[in-house]
Formats: sequence, C-alpha cells, structure tokens
Amino acid sequence: MGGDFSYAWLVESSLHSYDGCGDAAQCTIPARSLDPDTTYTITLTVTNNADLATSTKTHQIFIGDGNVEPTISFSPTSPEVGQIVIFTVNGVTGEIQSASWDMGGPGCDGADSTPECVPSLWDDCKTLSYKYASNGDKTASLTVVFEGSTFSAPDRTVSVEPSGSCDGGGCTYMLSSATEGYSHEGGYGSFDVSTWADCEWTATTSFPWMTISSPIGPITGGGTVSYWVDENDGPERLGSIVAAGLNHAVTQTSPPTFVDGFESGDTAAWSKAFP
Repeated sequence: MGGDFSYAWLVESSLHSYDGCGDAAQCTIPARSLDPDTTYTITLTVTNNADLATSTKTHQIFIGDGNVEPTISFSPTSPEVGQIVIFTVNGVTGEIQSASWDMGGPGCDGADSTPECVPSLWDDCKTLSYKYASNGDKTASLTVVFEGSTFSAPDRTVSVEPSGSCDGGGCTYMLSSATEGYSHEGGYGSFDVSTWADCEWTATTSFPWMTISSPIGPITGGGTVSYWVDENDGPERLGSIVAAGLNHAVTQTSPPTFVDGFESGDTAAWSKAFP
C-alpha cells in the first residue's frame, strides 16, 4: 500500500480487550493473550494522513480452549501375547505434528518397540496397533508434538496375559473393505470385521466429519462397523476408520461449482457455453 497511512487496532470481547497491536500495519496476537472459548471482534481503521480519509474493517474470531493434555487409552485391557492392542491418543483436539511411543516391551515379528509417527493423508498418528511378544506388565509411554511444543502423556500399564503367541495363537483380523468413496452429499457406510469368536476389537475415528454408529466400545468376535459421513461443503477430503488395528480409508469429493447455470462436472455443457 503506497502513501502515508496510519493504523489503529481494536481487539475486544465483551469482557476483555487486547492492546498489544500498536500502530503497525500488521498485528500478530499470541493466542495465549486472549481468553479461551471467547469471540473477539478485531477492528482496523486505516487513515490516509494526506487528506485524513479513513477506512474501517472488522472481523470476528473465536479463540478455542488450547489446553493440550494427552492421555493414552487402549483396548483390549488385558491382551494375550500376539493379540492386537489398539492404543489411542486422547486430549489433543487439533492435528499433532508427531507422536513418539515407547511400548515397554518387544513386539511380535520384530516390531519396533519405540515407533515414531508423522501424520500423512491416511494416518493422523492418533492411533497405534501393537502386538506384544511376551507376557507381563508393560509400561506404555507417549510424547506428542503439537504446534511446536512437546507434551507427555501419563504412562499406562498394559498387563499382557501369558496365553497366546506370536505365531498364530493370538487374534487375527480382516476387513471386508479397505476403502470407500463418497460424493459431497455424504451418507451411510459399513464394512465387516472378521476374527475369531473370542477376539476383542474396537472401531474408532478421529475425523470429526465421520460418526461411528456401531459398534460403540469394544466387542468380541466378528461384526459390522456402521458409520455416517457428513455432507462436505469444502475441498475433497480424506479420512479413515481404524477397526481392529486396520485402516478403512474414506474419501469424499468436493461439491460441484456452477458457472452461468452449468455444473462444473458437466463437460458437454461447458463445451457449449465456452467453445
């Protein structure tokens, strides 16, 4: 922006105001300086010092509760040797940058007992499957990196039963479908989990636009996972459901766009409208 201008900022909620912006053209506000769970109105007034003409713009932002208190949950609570244990990261509402685990004991098939996870399109690093190679009490620990800071979860003790083994004595699982695609309208979906009658498993997702309707909590034996995909009004998105330690990937398209009454996906109409 050329010319000689001055800037005045007003950042306030119904109970609190922030005065750290000064007269800079750009204002960076540390979130910790604002009240959590509060809506703030930001007002910027720009004055042209040559003729004292002014222009004012306002914008509202909501400051969430940024408390990060990671905890570990796992299922089943008393696994056998060789049985898949699903560990879940709780207490972190946003996207984590990495997760570092120490499982407290060796895993089957030479699995890494101190796995590191960096999020990808198919894995948000909030769940981990692991099979213990020996029985006894194992101490599972976790650290996560969130917005550049490292947080540690309280250790959890996993009591592994002496029954089972890594060579087939434990539980094995299979999904009827590894992936499913949906239009922007969303809808219901389901897939089957196959396993032995006495094997326990859970189905979870950390993606807020998917809701698992069943099963709720751990179940034993084979079963069906039923879920709902919300309508998508943004860009194409990818998510997953972790059932029995296995990923069921979900993709959803973005909504169509319209130009002069033509839908973006209608190539014949576009060719006619824009030869």
